[in-house]
Amino acid sequence: MIIKKLNNMNIEINKQYELILAIHAVYLLKYPELKEEFDFIETPNIEYVHELEKLIPIEKYPEMIKYINNFTDCSVPINLGIGINDSYEIDDKKIQTEYINKYMNYGSIDCFVNELKKIANDIKWNKFLEKYIPFYQEVINKYCKFPDNLDLADIGRYYSIKTKTFTFIPSVLINGGFGPSDKEGNLYYNKGLYYNEEKNCFEVDSEYLVECLFHEFSHPIVNPLVDKYLANTDILEEFYKDAIKNNLFKTYSMHPETVIYEYLVRANAYILTSKYFKSNMPAIEDDWVIPYGFTYLPDLVYFTEENLSKYDNYEQFVQKAIPTFITYCVQQSKGRKNKI
Repeated sequence: MIIKKLNNMNIEINKQYELILAIHAVYLLKYPELKEEFDFIETPNIEYVHELEKLIPIEKYPEMIKYINNFTDCSVPINLGIGINDSYEIDDKKIQTEYINKYMNYGSIDCFVNELKKIANDIKWNKFLEKYIPFYQEVINKYCKFPDNLDLADIGRYYSIKTKTFTFIPSVLINGGFGPSDKEGNLYYNKGLYYNEEKNCFEVDSEYLVECLFHEFSHPIVNPLVDKYLANTDILEEFYKDAIKNNLFKTYSMHPETVIYEYLVRANAYILTSKYFKSNMPAIEDDWVIPYGFTYLPDLVYFTEENLSKYDNYEQFVQKAIPTFITYCVQQSKGRKNKI
């Protein structure tokens, strides 16, 4: 359901994805002791969530409970959402089957979609969500504010690639964000909206919203380059171990490649966002993630600003320059004060 358009970006509520999240949220409300396992889910104290709890008799759907308890990555719901059409059928042109199967420890995509469609019909989900579209329109108009001159062609220019469509999918049922792409190469920015219980309202920082946008739209471009040129290298393994010693978030500690994915997209997002918020951007040295495994993030920002233009494109920069940067970081961690 497209709510509005901004330049060349669709802003929409994906009803399939929102239903998957709603199932997670209602299950978590019933079993709050599972909060750590479902830490990406939010259940704000608002009417919408209270109505979801009444709408979905979660105990009637033990098969669906098995599925959501066996997703081993919190990006599975959004990848399923964009790979299922409005009739709750698999869209073969879009669904990232191999990726989803990698993180499903139970059942199959086909059986999951059949179960989701059954629930959608049972609870009349389409009708329910239509009722709350004005709620989401108000939230988007009030809190999801982007610069009028936001130009997503910046992404194509920065990475030297041709981009397709851009879609922003907000939800009040998650925290954090995800940046999947579909099989056709369309990019998605899925973002949670923080609800301040004390103030009884949502809070979204515009600069952070845009920085997260560039962050999430960058992942489908950056991650494959890391996999292609840096995965399974000894130097990346050392870089990863150093990040863990420096309090790396558990979320990013599953694989060595994940650390450099995050380093690169965070640096690039900062650089791309500075075009729109240059006078208001906090210094990169003040980024809140630095004490949590991202010790060298400021170094990467400066390194990228100084060196990216020396290469034909971003892929070549990752292939030839980033190994030098990683080596520098590892040497710094060992007390060798070399210059980069």
